[in-house]
Amino acid sequence: MRTHSMTIALTLAASTLVASVALTSTRAEQAGNDVAIDPDDIGGVVTGPNGPEAGVWVIAETRDLPVRYIKAVVTDDRGRFVLPDLPKANYAVWARGYGLVDGPKQTTAPGKLVNLTATVAPDEAAAAQYYPAIYWFSMLHIPGAADFGGEGKIPKNIKQTDWLNQMKNNGCVGCHQLGQKATRTIPEAFGKFGHLIAADAMVLVRGKYERDEETSKLVVAEITPLEVIRERAVREVEITLSAKGGKELMRQVAAVLERHPGDRRVAFVVQLNGSGPQLRVRAATARRIKPTDHFVREVEAVCGPGSVVLK
Repeated sequence: MRTHSMTIALTLAASTLVASVALTSTRAEQAGNDVAIDPDDIGGVVTGPNGPEAGVWVIAETRDLPVRYIKAVVTDDRGRFVLPDLPKANYAVWARGYGLVDGPKQTTAPGKLVNLTATVAPDEAAAAQYYPAIYWFSMLHIPGAADFGGEGKIPKNIKQTDWLNQMKNNGCVGCHQLGQKATRTIPEAFGKFGHLIAADAMVLVRGKYERDEETSKLVVAEITPLEVIRERAVREVEITLSAKGGKELMRQVAAVLERHPGDRRVAFVVQLNGSGPQLRVRAATARRIKPTDHFVREVEAVCGPGSVVLK
C-alpha cells in the first residue's frame, strides 16, 4: 500500500513539473501569437530582463529592394509591435530604445511573427550613443541675452532672436539633421592632423575613399600642406628688384634671406629702368633659402606684389 501511494505521488510531481515547463516555454509564443498581422506585416513582442518592453523602437531594414528600405515603429504597453505594409523582401529586425543598446538582429519576412530581445546598455554613455539626433541637438547651449550686443565673442550686429532663428528654423537645421554623431564628435583625424589645418590653408589629402548607399567618406591617411609640397618641388627662387631701390632695398632683402635659411637657390632680376631691360644675377652659392609662405610674404612686403617667382 505504501509503495502504491509513493508511485502515485511521484507521477503527480512529474506531471506538475512537465506542465510548468511547458507553460513557461510557451508564454513568449503566446505573447507573439497575441499580435494580429496581415501577410505584408511583421509583428511580435519585445521582451527585456523584467518582461515586455513598452515604448521601444522596432526597426526593420532590407537591402533586397532597388533602394535601401527602413521602417520603424514603437511597442505598446505590452511590448507588442506591428511593422505594417512591408514590400516583399527579407528584413533584419531589431529593438532599440532609451537605456538600451541595439539588440540582436533577426532575419524574417512579411507575414511572420518574431519575438525580440531588448539589450540593456552597460552604462549611460553606451546608451546615449543610440539616442536620436534631436536629443543631442536639444542640449545645445543657448547664449544668454547678456552674451549679445558685442560684449562677448558674438558680433554686435547679431541679436539673440537672429541666433535662435538660425539655430531653430532657417539655418542648417531646416534641411539637415544636426546632433548626429558626425556633428557632435571630433574625428580622430582632427586631433592627428589638427596642427596642419588652418583657415585658408590648402592641403593635399591622401586616403581611402569609401561609399555606401547612404554616405561617402574619405578615410584620411595623410595630410600634406601644399607649402610643404612646394618646398619639395621648388629648385630656385627668383626675386625681382627695382634698381631705384638702391642699397637700402638690397639691405632689406638680404635681411629677409637671412631669416629663412634653406637649400634652394636664389636669383635676382634687376629692373634697370621701368619696363626696360632686366639684369639677372644669381646669388652666391652660400645664400640659399627655404621658400615658405612666410618668406614669400616678407619679400613681397619689401619688393612689391608678384616680385617672387618659384621655379
